[in-house]
Amino acid sequence: MHVINFIAQHFNNIELEYKLKKVNTICAFTGEKISEGYRLKDIISSSFTDYEYIKFQSEHVSRGVGLVLSSRLINGKSGLRNYSYFVTQDEIRILKSNEVEEYLLKEKPTPFVFCITFNGKKHTSFKAIINYSSNNFTIQTDIAPVLVKKKDLDIIYPILKNRYTIIDKNDKNQKTFFTKDEILYGCNNYSKIEKYGINIYYNEENVLKYYRNTMLIKLLTFILQKQIKE
Repeated sequence: MHVINFIAQHFNNIELEYKLKKVNTICAFTGEKISEGYRLKDIISSSFTDYEYIKFQSEHVSRGVGLVLSSRLINGKSGLRNYSYFVTQDEIRILKSNEVEEYLLKEKPTPFVFCITFNGKKHTSFKAIINYSSNNFTIQTDIAPVLVKKKDLDIIYPILKNRYTIIDKNDKNQKTFFTKDEILYGCNNYSKIEKYGINIYYNEENVLKYYRNTMLIKLLTFILQKQIKE
């Protein structure tokens, strides 16, 4: 099954403003034969730039493509591209920012699709892949796909969470040991390092240096939620 159809199966009760047309052609995105579809030019906007994903010569797309790419889908207000989401055979879950970590870390039913948006402006659906492993899987973001291996996640994510812990739970400003930029790129503020623990910091740096400048650490830092120190 094409990933678009895997996602679109959960929107069968949605109708778009564009009329489905009877056709005898193939879908410009999936290449599947279709007897009804939407005009390609009605579905993609003038700001669409991902033409490399339109792989087949056709002026029409399937109903599934129309649903997934629609700008008015979720609650009749926003399109799927505006959200992070998790999809299985049984459901699609639109994820709030504080829910992403749960789906990242928990055992996931297969097959599944996992998409995370950094800015809510670019499509992720037709770029995603269907995952068949909960230990090694790909998260599609609006920047690039990110391969997540459980062994890497178990090593570096606890470090990132510790660094984004609130130092004093009574501090109304909720200052953390380090900012997200300092977590992502490293910190030059020695007083912060000292407060965190010099030996701990540099031991962790010896681990994190192998992940610097990767999409994995960029993604994991992006989804971090502030932790409360025990």
